[in-house]
Amino acid sequence: MLAWLGAHTGGPTVTPPSIYAAPLRGDPAGSLVALRLGGGVVGAKSDFGGTATGLFELGLHVGKGAPIGWAGGLTLRASGQGFSAALLPLGVNLRIGGGGLGVATGVSTIPDGLNVALPAVGWLELPLGPLHATLDGQLDYRLTGGPARAAALKSDLAELGLALRFPGDRSNWPHMLSGVGPYVRGAILDAGGATAILITAGLALYGSD
Repeated sequence: MLAWLGAHTGGPTVTPPSIYAAPLRGDPAGSLVALRLGGGVVGAKSDFGGTATGLFELGLHVGKGAPIGWAGGLTLRASGQGFSAALLPLGVNLRIGGGGLGVATGVSTIPDGLNVALPAVGWLELPLGPLHATLDGQLDYRLTGGPARAAALKSDLAELGLALRFPGDRSNWPHMLSGVGPYVRGAILDAGGATAILITAGLALYGSD
């Protein structure tokens, strides 16, 4: 009050203090959430389905702890080629600046019937100024169902994808990034001799601290 009164009676101007940058007790530390919801088409090559069909997808990546902590995730996909899902409660997350590298496993299903599989999933979340990039890959190893199909690394299914979201993330508070906007994603799915191309678009949300 004395400084304010002094500034209004000829004293030095009062300036606001800088934002406190150090962590406070109770602050979340090292959390990461990335959600993707959209749809598109899956175009088959070789004998993998024949023609392009509609596609719905949902993807979730989460992490807790820095610089190393827990990672988890969830993926759902439905199309004319079938339904697939992966629940990933067991993983490790490595924070990289405002982004993160995650590796996780759990249980999954793969198309061509309800086949239970063991997934190995990895992703890289990268805030890149005007855009946000997500690189992800998944290998599925069938535990039940028909004979295994020899895809990459002798898995039953292998997928590699890249998603780009515009606009990029912004800093809302020291050590915190968040962003929301439309995304586009392209991916290649290998089923051991049969290959499919996936193109999707939708809405993506991201937050990390």
